[in-house]
Amino acid sequence: EKIKRLLLSNDPSLDELQEIVDYIKENREQIELLKEVVINSSDDKIRLVGSYSNWGSVTYQNQFNDLVYDKIETIEDDINSEKNKYEERVRGDSVIKHNLDTLSFVIDAYDTVTMFTIPLKVRRIDSNTIEVLFDSIPPNIIQLTIKKI
Repeated sequence: EKIKRLLLSNDPSLDELQEIVDYIKENREQIELLKEVVINSSDDKIRLVGSYSNWGSVTYQNQFNDLVYDKIETIEDDINSEKNKYEERVRGDSVIKHNLDTLSFVIDAYDTVTMFTIPLKVRRIDSNTIEVLFDSIPPNIIQLTIKKI
């Protein structure tokens, strides 16, 4: 408070100016000490137990956290980009190559004009190919959506 008053005055004495300079010097040391403490303690050093050749040199906790976060994002992106749905329009019994690499899927079939769900039979030929069979020849185009489960 006293220093504030001195700084605002238009005519401080040399002693008062020296007091301000001393105060700044004293506080500068404290600030530098605080900076050093923060720099040395805010990011703990770590030691990886295993060998992770693709991880580069990870020394500090923040580096490790960033790296793990990036790896998780990459994994999530790979999972989300995996093909899990196939759509096709057919006019009747058909063999469909869906390339979903699975025998486990659900299939939705509807008439594109009436929008009614159409019953059908599905035979799995292999993990990438199915045969769809209708009880009777549909009068309109049928939209098929195959979703991997």
